[in-house]
Amino acid sequence: IPACWRYAGICQSADEALALFGRMRTYNGKGVTIPSQIRYAHYYGRSLSANAHANAACAPLLLERVRILTLPSHGIGFSS
Repeated sequence: IPACWRYAGICQSADEALALFGRMRTYNGKGVTIPSQIRYAHYYGRSLSANAHANAACAPLLLERVRILTLPSHGIGFSS
């Protein structure tokens, strides 16, 4: 939700979006506490800021590699 607010221009920064979400979601202002979610909000905010002046016709990004070190075990169908 904070990323959507940032994209829509409701908030001017990731910190502002995270703080607003915290105020609206909880009494203690800690709406997002998982570090990876906080990082994502900041990554996305920086991406929007960096691309604010970029040409809309820029080349797409190419994903060259995905590295999976371990697979989660859910006890369904696979054994190790």
